[in-house]
Amino acid sequence: MIKTATPTVYDEPTPKETTEPVKTIAKGDPFPWKYNEGDYLAALGKYLSSTYGKHYVGENNIQAFDLINSSGNGEGFCFGNIIKYAARFGKKNGKNRDDILKIIHYSFFALYTLDQETQEKKPEKDPMGW
Repeated sequence: MIKTATPTVYDEPTPKETTEPVKTIAKGDPFPWKYNEGDYLAALGKYLSSTYGKHYVGENNIQAFDLINSSGNGEGFCFGNIIKYAARFGKKNGKNRDDILKIIHYSFFALYTLDQETQEKKPEKDPMGW
């Protein structure tokens, strides 16, 4: 029998650094994650929100992705960056969480471009259809 840890829940995770693993899951998450997915989702949320305050965002909250996507090249931009960060994993600054988080971030952008193309502009409660 596989033992699963009972996660501790608290209101607002506050890891020391954005990419540090969060030791708990979001408040109210009842799912018994086997591989700490809840922790990774919480850390991912912190990482994604941190990108809005960095150099990635320009005037009027415009990101480079917005300009590239508006020219019809968003999908290629996303997959190009996914390949870039996957290929450099372990080569720049060793094996680090940032490269993996960036792969996931660009995967979200790819989902966004797909939704835009299929006219599903606002995801429902369950955008993955699960």
